[in-house]
Parts: sequence; structure tokens; C-alpha cells
Amino acid sequence: MPGEPTAYDEPPLSAFGLPDPGDPYAGVADSVVHDVFRDTAGLLIGEYARLALGAAGGPDQERWRALSARVHDRRTTVPADDRAALLGHIERWRAELAELRER
Repeated sequence: MPGEPTAYDEPPLSAFGLPDPGDPYAGVADSVVHDVFRDTAGLLIGEYARLALGAAGGPDQERWRALSARVHDRRTTVPADDRAALLGHIERWRAELAELRER
């Protein structure tokens, strides 16, 4: 019917100075995201070290050490200004940490 209101498109939350719930790091400086990336890597490396120390030796211990080395390598090779890569690693590593801590 003519003159009826059309569907209302809500403005993004950022229009009101609020963070985007889909991106918990919206509005956070890249340098802070990089700090979170490095800290998360450190936590995961520590968890792998704990598991390696608790392993009976042999293949299990080597497996945890190899995973630790892989995270260390990623921590030193992902460019600090590649926000998408940093956020992707943070998400994966946090999920891995949660899974390992449930053991």
C-alpha cells in the first residue's frame, strides 16, 4: 500500500560507538591484537610443554614438542600487521587450549 513504512534497516552498532559482537577485537589497535596473538601462542606452548613433561616419553613426548615448535614458528612468522591472520590464529589456538585443558 502506498505510503506505508518500508522495512527498517538498523545501523551497525559501530554507528553508536559500540563494538561489533561478531568481532570481539573491533576497535582494538593492531598492536594490541598482536600482543594477544603472542600471549595466546605462549599459553599454548606452555600447555604443550606441560603435556610433554607428563608424557611417558617416546612418541607422545615428541608429538607435544613438535606441536609446540610449530606454534613457536607461527608466532615468529605471522606478520604483525596481518590482522586477519592474527585473529584466525587466536581463535584456533584458544579453541585448542580449551580442548587441551578439558583433558
